[in-house]
Amino acid sequence: TTDQGAEAAKFCAISLLAQVKSACEGDLDKLVRVIKLTGFVNSTPEFTEQPMTGYSFEEVIGLKPKDFLQVEGWNDAATMNKLSSALAAKEPVSLALKNRKKNGEEFYIQLGITPVFDQAHNHVNFIAIQQDITAEKRNEQRLLEQNEELTKINQELDQFVYSTSHDLR
Repeated sequence: TTDQGAEAAKFCAISLLAQVKSACEGDLDKLVRVIKLTGFVNSTPEFTEQPMTGYSFEEVIGLKPKDFLQVEGWNDAATMNKLSSALAAKEPVSLALKNRKKNGEEFYIQLGITPVFDQAHNHVNFIAIQQDITAEKRNEQRLLEQNEELTKINQELDQFVYSTSHDLR
């Protein structure tokens, strides 16, 4: 299942960190630089719940997410400016983005990006972690729609009460 896959990935990440810590004689501050980090997803062909985007690792290696995930105008200018400014300033940033899968389906992520610096405080890369928040965003949209509907009903009810009380006078 997807949950089992997430748990396996978490276990792999923890194991990797344990190996790095062991190689650094228990002191992660000794880690100066990561030369190469690769990733893969191994599953049976009938398992279609991964990856989140529908793209394979090979299809996206070397691309920026904006090149294949984001649609012009889907995210407001303030959000995109916040992202661009943080990246340019090499500062951490966290924000929600609307993206699209390979099949065109929209989905939402909570994106956290943190700059990585070497011991001389030179910027060397970024680490990005994203979490699928599509269900939360859909629930939020439903609540907004229900709120609009209830507001409309309340206005109609107010008008009815006003008319009725006026007619009774």
